[in-house]
Amino acid sequence: MSRPALSERELQVLRLASQGLTDQSIAGELGLSLATVGTYWGRVRIKMGPLSRTELVARYLQEEADQALESLRERNRELAAKLAERERHERDTRETLATLEALLCGAPEAILIVDADGVVRMANAQAGELFGWAVEEFVGARVGSLIPAPLHEAHRQHRLRYMADPHRMAMGEHNGVPALRKDGSEIRVSATLNVVHSPTGPLAVCVVRGLGTGGA
Repeated sequence: MSRPALSERELQVLRLASQGLTDQSIAGELGLSLATVGTYWGRVRIKMGPLSRTELVARYLQEEADQALESLRERNRELAAKLAERERHERDTRETLATLEALLCGAPEAILIVDADGVVRMANAQAGELFGWAVEEFVGARVGSLIPAPLHEAHRQHRLRYMADPHRMAMGEHNGVPALRKDGSEIRVSATLNVVHSPTGPLAVCVVRGLGTGGA
């Protein structure tokens, strides 16, 4: 059975005693009479046991140290749990990226992986051929750089709506939609969109097919 908790005043008496203050100094520090300080020592003994002043202070310091140690242990447990969660997150991310890389490498069509902010995260060699980019140039680029400027805002609104309610859909299946190559020339493409959920958020998988050069 645990002992009754010490009152704030009883703790103050113990705390000041642990700092080396005499009972007279404790009385002055707390604005009490010496007799009242003695009364508090009596209450402390009822709760902590019939010990001497020195033993009471030693026990108080030991309990304070034990509480501090337990607090550190709890903090370590929390940090260990966060680290384990981070490691799981990073492992899941690596596995997702590995799966997407395998998809990109084995696909005959041009594929772009785009995040919810419209940033290209991955692309395959076929996408590089279609748009005239080196594969590494895609990573970190805005998908808007592949779209004629007059269509940027409409595309942005479409992307936001799509990422808010993702589903498989096709774009430009018949006449195609305008797109830009790196050299500024315009082509028409069709695209099939789908979404995969990754540890870092939803990613749009854009399968793009060239339909020829642009024009009216």
